[in-house]
Amino acid sequence: MHDFIYKAIQAPLVGLGGGIVPTLIAIFFIQVLWFFGLHGQIIINSVMDPIWNTLAIENFNAYTNNQEVPHIITKSFIDIYTVGMGGTGMTLAVVVAILVFMKSRQTNKRCNGKGDSYDKHTRSN
Repeated sequence: MHDFIYKAIQAPLVGLGGGIVPTLIAIFFIQVLWFFGLHGQIIINSVMDPIWNTLAIENFNAYTNNQEVPHIITKSFIDIYTVGMGGTGMTLAVVVAILVFMKSRQTNKRCNGKGDSYDKHTRSN
């Protein structure tokens, strides 16, 4: 029974989940679900984590047997390069973009540490 489930369900899903295109589609759906107020990462990862963890285990087994590591996309890859860089919504990239493209000279100087301190502007006389 276990072999049937593995061959009929898990093997095709693992083969599908190891590619870059399905991974990008999963990340896209995470963002769409966030847009609608749902925690997209928990919803999508509940389906994709077993697939990505299986790929990580296959990588570990290949590494311990001195073989070439077969998969690039694993759970660690997702955590490091999509979620770990500022959150699911890539908040860190948005903050960097704001700092780079902001128009106000006063705010720009203050954020870069070149302007006067905040206290001088808020004090009265």
